Amino acid sequence: MKEMYSGKKIMIVAGGPSTNDVAWENLDYDYLWTCNYFYQNKKLKDKKVDLAILGNTVNFTNEDLRNKLKEDGSAIVIEPTHIRKTNTEEYKNFESEFKSSIFKYDAGYRNMDGVGIRLTILALSFKPSEVYLVGHDGYSKDMKAVHAFQGHDGLQKGATYTDWNMWYESILNSFRTIHELALKNKVKLYNLGEGHKKNIGTEVSSKLFPLPEQIKTKL
Repeated sequence: MKEMYSGKKIMIVAGGPSTNDVAWENLDYDYLWTCNYFYQNKKLKDKKVDLAILGNTVNFTNEDLRNKLKEDGSAIVIEPTHIRKTNTEEYKNFESEFKSSIFKYDAGYRNMDGVGIRLTILALSFKPSEVYLVGHDGYSKDMKAVHAFQGHDGLQKGATYTDWNMWYESILNSFRTIHELALKNKVKLYNLGEGHKKNIGTEVSSKLFPLPEQIKTKL
């Protein structure tokens, strides 16, 4: 995988609202990475998904998900520390069917703001030439943000973290972390949600790795 992605352009599409509101599909990229309920998004249905990370909430028996993974020949990333149902028949059957495509991964990074950052850490570790991140946004202060894949507005029932200030600090820390890793590995990093009203990371990216005009004009 390191040989495959080294020197390439990786587009990471997460579930925040900027995924639907920004024309990221206008950019040139080599590989498309995404996560969880991506198969429900209209923009992604007709695009080849090269890698998908699937978490604990995913229904591994869903036919739309399974068909999309087979059709695209996607690499499937599982984070053992984020999957709590590996001993269930649901997961065991899935792993048996897709065993040649599944890779286990631990970012070694614990933060509350979601899988987009952990996917970005994985991408940066392969030392591509460029990494584009879209859909890793956050919430308004009333904890509202329409999910790009599932369509719900705000946190789902049973959410553990419901304080906006915690999310705010968490996301800022995450964007600083990926910026440091991008510098270390000499990778160009772009926050395509920069400027979106729900994109908390804008506060960091606009200062540390701002979007150049040639990209802004395409979005």
